[in-house]
Amino acid sequence: MKVIDVSRHQGAIDWSAVKAAGYSTAIIRCGYGDDTASQDDSRFTENYNNAKANGFKVGVYLYSYASNKDHAISEAKHLARLISGKTINFGIWYDLEDPSVQGIGAKAFGDIAETFVNKVKELTGQDVGIYASKYWFTSILTDARFNAWTKWVAQYNSECTYSGAYVGWQYTSTGRVNGISGAVDISEFKDDFKAGSTPTASVPSDLPDLTGYEGCSIAGALNSKGYPSDFAYRADLAKQLGIKGYTGTADQNLAMIEKLGGKVINAEKPKEQTYTVKKGDTLAGIAKKYGKNWKTLAQANHLANPNLIYPGQVLRIV
Repeated sequence: MKVIDVSRHQGAIDWSAVKAAGYSTAIIRCGYGDDTASQDDSRFTENYNNAKANGFKVGVYLYSYASNKDHAISEAKHLARLISGKTINFGIWYDLEDPSVQGIGAKAFGDIAETFVNKVKELTGQDVGIYASKYWFTSILTDARFNAWTKWVAQYNSECTYSGAYVGWQYTSTGRVNGISGAVDISEFKDDFKAGSTPTASVPSDLPDLTGYEGCSIAGALNSKGYPSDFAYRADLAKQLGIKGYTGTADQNLAMIEKLGGKVINAEKPKEQTYTVKKGDTLAGIAKKYGKNWKTLAQANHLANPNLIYPGQVLRIV
């Protein structure tokens, strides 16, 4: 099904015309950042009321700037305040894409998302999905916890090439729809999507045989034997093996290796070296300090513009 997502940037929307154009579902931005009225989307209430008046299913999203768990709690309270008393029947979405925080690291993003998801659940009783681009999901939001949440993927392409489980694909930011002046985001959602559901991968009836594997990576073990290794597959596999509440922890993964016939050999990974940017730093200066090439650092940290780094940004030193 085709779904639009809108914010104040689309201006006044003629929702009856949008409905006549064949749309019946919209995801509406309620706000951005911390819980302050100045960061409410100025057209959220108007868009919600008019969409509902025209029979739309409505989801909401909040654009995040969170760089720590305290900010995530504030953002959760922000969303909960704005949707109080409203019927949200096409999901709550946490929009993670702001470049100002993209260098904080995978674990920090996992902590932020988990905090937001849990706080929203506590305040509203509703589940949360994650919106991000394919690049963010594959290069930045790589903490295993993200595989437990429903994903809405942005990739402006003729097809979605994201290999993980997802329910929605935002395929354009320049769509045209009667009733909306200017460009609008349009997504394709799976017809059977229900808010709060999480897609899962099927597991073959015959459990994988990891006999002969020695190591400490369940993903590596499965791949070495020709099996899938994505989170959804492992979660269903863990369920079959009696490993309850699978979240991808080291203990759960090691137990899975042993239950499937492999031998666990612990090998500690060396800690990745990082540097927190200070005022006045340049990438070339940081590279020289560590005896590295600035181009290598730019590539490792996905810096489109090597001249644009900011205080507090955490860089990988490779």
